[in-house]
Amino acid sequence: MIFYSTLFLFDQILKYCIYTHKNYGIDQGIMLKNSTIYSMIALVLSYYYCMPRILLCGGISNIFDRIYYGYVRDYIHLNMYDYNCVFNLADIYITIGCIQYICI
Repeated sequence: MIFYSTLFLFDQILKYCIYTHKNYGIDQGIMLKNSTIYSMIALVLSYYYCMPRILLCGGISNIFDRIYYGYVRDYIHLNMYDYNCVFNLADIYITIGCIQYICI
């Protein structure tokens, strides 16, 4: 539990120090009304289906942003070919957790 709390805090510290993009949507900026509600439903379903804790850590970090700020703070920019994406460490946690869940 301390490990995942540390991951959460590390993501929040990075968001506080270096965020560069306000993400009002979900997943790569896809815009949906009430994205906070969709995020909370996803978190509850993740917990219900016993998802890996790292996935929950990333979800909680992003939901914290949505509730507290009204958007998710992103700070990692990747430009590959014609594809430009902006994300944060919590998104990486979620991706790792999804891969773990698929492999289990």
